[in-house]
Amino acid sequence: MGKNKLSQRNSSRRNFLKLLGMVGAGLTVFPEVGISKSIPERNNSGKTILRDLEMPTNSPALKDFTSSYRIFAITDTHLRFGVDKNPYLPGAVGTGSIATRIHYASNSRFRNFIDIVNKENPDFVMHIGDMCDLPSDWHFFTTEWNKVVALKGLTPGNHDLDDYGEDINRLVTLLGYHNEQELGGSKFNKSFAVNKDLRIVILDSTYDSDNRHTPSSRSKVSTKGIGFLEKQLKYCTQKHIVVFSHNIPHYNSYPTESNPYYIKQGSLDAQNAIDRSRTFNPNLQSINWFGGHAHTPSIVSYDSLGPNSIGYRLPDSIEVNENESINNGCTVIEIKPNGDLELSSKSLKYPYK
Repeated sequence: MGKNKLSQRNSSRRNFLKLLGMVGAGLTVFPEVGISKSIPERNNSGKTILRDLEMPTNSPALKDFTSSYRIFAITDTHLRFGVDKNPYLPGAVGTGSIATRIHYASNSRFRNFIDIVNKENPDFVMHIGDMCDLPSDWHFFTTEWNKVVALKGLTPGNHDLDDYGEDINRLVTLLGYHNEQELGGSKFNKSFAVNKDLRIVILDSTYDSDNRHTPSSRSKVSTKGIGFLEKQLKYCTQKHIVVFSHNIPHYNSYPTESNPYYIKQGSLDAQNAIDRSRTFNPNLQSINWFGGHAHTPSIVSYDSLGPNSIGYRLPDSIEVNENESINNGCTVIEIKPNGDLELSSKSLKYPYK
């Protein structure tokens, strides 16, 4: 498996996390295709309590950040029904401007991804959206995703709404999130503390300029979602924050210095929320925001929201590269205790079982 390492010094950046959906008492249980485990917190009586709150939960019992935290992330799998391993069927390959999308290989490569994460047992597994593409193969996705043993999470992409349009509730039910508490306007928004210094936030970015869900490629995190993020940043005790959303608000490194995918006002809202949070909470160091959506051939970083608020677009797992080989795969995000990042890529096989 090929590795393309990208190291990023995060000496003055911070990451944030919060307790993923928690309700009731006893064992923490998340929907099979959502977050597979939770991080319990104990109250004064010693009982494990499960919370799902708008405000970050900061437990004094959280462990120190003493060893690297590994996340395996995949994005833009674009699974289609009925084309597995058959390049000659209609829809097996994209057309026109998306003719480089090799849908007939997606199922094999996703199976390979699931086997890799179960073998290597990372701390967290994340799907950053565009899980499926019309005609969507949700049965295959949920069947394979439920095999992941590690703590896991997902957030929708625009193509995940192709079947339902603005009716997000049908997708919520399909993915097993119907019993989750709505946070910042979406049941897909989550936040949890990994340890004393690291927090992960997951945001739904499938909104239009009027804060309605949309399958459009041009989107943003909703106004309520940015408010949810701001609360996490202001009131969490962690200094290193990792954010995941399908579309990211970082907008530089394009010829026009604008983001053709993310709604501009949404980018400004995100930047203002981060600026206010840094003023309010001087403990914040690094905010590393990961997304997909743009189908970049390699990891691309952006600093438009400030030098300590870096955005990363991760490579898709559906496109062929300029050499016509399908080698985009998944990304390994390793977070060091001092906040430094090491990013590397793993190829996914086709054909595979």
